[in-house]
Amino acid sequence: MMMQEKSFAELVKETLSLICDSRHDAIYSNTTRNEIEIKLSNYLDIIKNDGILPTQEIQILFAPTGCICETALDNGWGDEYFAIANRIDSIIAENM
Repeated sequence: MMMQEKSFAELVKETLSLICDSRHDAIYSNTTRNEIEIKLSNYLDIIKNDGILPTQEIQILFAPTGCICETALDNGWGDEYFAIANRIDSIIAENM
């Protein structure tokens, strides 16, 4: 499925930056910041090289109480997370 590459990529890059700036792993997530960074970087490569996004995997990463949500809340950027996650949900819904 072709996505709105630039907009989606910017959201993933913004999230990656926030993850990289986070000071610690989430208490209630079994996925570390480093693992999230690797996954997001891989998704950026897919967007850049193929123009395709694994939407199911992205939805899982950005799900409420998922690893990105928990990391965001534990590191003080919950509001930014919710704004990004809502926009990602909207883009996915527009392209289904």
